[in-house]
Amino acid sequence: MKKKIIYFGLIILIVTLLVPSMLSLPRLWNYEGSPDSWVGFWGSLLGSLLGVIGAYLVMSVQLQSDKKQHYEEKTDNTFFNLIGLFQEIREGSKNDVVSSLDEIKKAKEEMNEDKKVEDKLKKFKDDKDFFYEEINKNVEKLKENTEAPVSNVKRILEEAKKWVAQETLVGFESNLATLKEQNERWSLNLQLSDMNSRVSQYSKSYAPNFDDTEIFNLVNNIFSKEHVKTGNYFRIFYRIIKYIMKSEIELDKKEEYLGILRALLSSEELLAIFYNAFYSKRGEKLAKELIEGETGFFADKMDLGSVDISIGIDLPFFKYEALMFGKNDLDKIKSLTSFEGEVKVN
Repeated sequence: MKKKIIYFGLIILIVTLLVPSMLSLPRLWNYEGSPDSWVGFWGSLLGSLLGVIGAYLVMSVQLQSDKKQHYEEKTDNTFFNLIGLFQEIREGSKNDVVSSLDEIKKAKEEMNEDKKVEDKLKKFKDDKDFFYEEINKNVEKLKENTEAPVSNVKRILEEAKKWVAQETLVGFESNLATLKEQNERWSLNLQLSDMNSRVSQYSKSYAPNFDDTEIFNLVNNIFSKEHVKTGNYFRIFYRIIKYIMKSEIELDKKEEYLGILRALLSSEELLAIFYNAFYSKRGEKLAKELIEGETGFFADKMDLGSVDISIGIDLPFFKYEALMFGKNDLDKIKSLTSFEGEVKVN
């Protein structure tokens, strides 16, 4: 439409510049009449031409406006029909969608324990030479002592060395506990404190780090198992997002639609949708729509810029503590925006 107005302005400018030249040209045919009549002839012709062009522009503007209004009404109707369908499906599957979060949490805790065991075993293997040396010191210390209790302690020390050789922490811990009891009972003054101290460090609580591949495999497995119960929910949600993002409507209108859709959801549903989108095979298309549109669906760049957990400014639609994988999850949320700073969570 703007192009048409520009063209119309150019035509008027050209005509304005050409008319004086045209009037000064020699007449190419016999014309009986005064100069005033000649000017009147051109004025009438050009006036009619400009009137036609003006009428065309007015009609084009009106048609364009009517077409836009019709498209917006059609888009509104389709959007709210999709929302109605989503609400129907949501009634039957909302609880299953939310319960998937519990399954993810449970699987994460199990993986936590597995990673802790792996970490403890790694530390035990790294300390292998240290334990050999400590055990040998104690064996040497009791070398000349042949009393029955001491012979039993020597046997336990040799058993502990065997578990070290086999890199089996559980057996070694059991022997170490027995040695501690025997040492206190018979006052043998064995050098066990360093070994006990080293082993006790293995059990200190810590938060294992998860990489994106581990998280993806864990969450994808949960949603694959729950697909029969939750598939329709996520499919219609994706269709609504896709419809909004592909519609030829203004950005403000798209944001309004996204806001309406988000307002229907509980914080638990939003979190489940987040994990389904970013950590499951079936959710990849949804994640792509959200990222390419820079929707800020779970938090826009202004939200992220103002977050400071230490003073109580949290994420807008669910709490930071609800995120199961911390920084990994924040990076996914940031990918929906142009925000490049650090989110203050400590």
